[in-house]
Amino acid sequence: MKKKWWVRWYGCFAVLGEFTLYTPWWQSGSTMQEPERQIFVGAFWADDWDEIEEILYSCYDKRPDSGEIEISSIEECPDDWNPREDLSDRFPWADWMTPYWERGEYRQEE
Repeated sequence: MKKKWWVRWYGCFAVLGEFTLYTPWWQSGSTMQEPERQIFVGAFWADDWDEIEEILYSCYDKRPDSGEIEISSIEECPDDWNPREDLSDRFPWADWMTPYWERGEYRQEE
């Protein structure tokens, strides 16, 4: 059964290229490492950690090798959680996010 999750992960545009992810997400910062890694957070519909990992790995231009994406935290959220209502000014809701979140399940398609 699909659950709602709040996920934080590190990726690297210099290594993996850009990504297309059809769920609400935000870039929250970057590391000081070389190459620089971007820090992202996002709201997901998924069964478990494995499905979240597969969603992330499949959205980059170059499919990452094991360990090239670091998922640093996954928090299961209540069934009635709506990130649109719960987010702060740090993670503002964008219009493009609504159609993906309101469909009630995750699909990597427009």
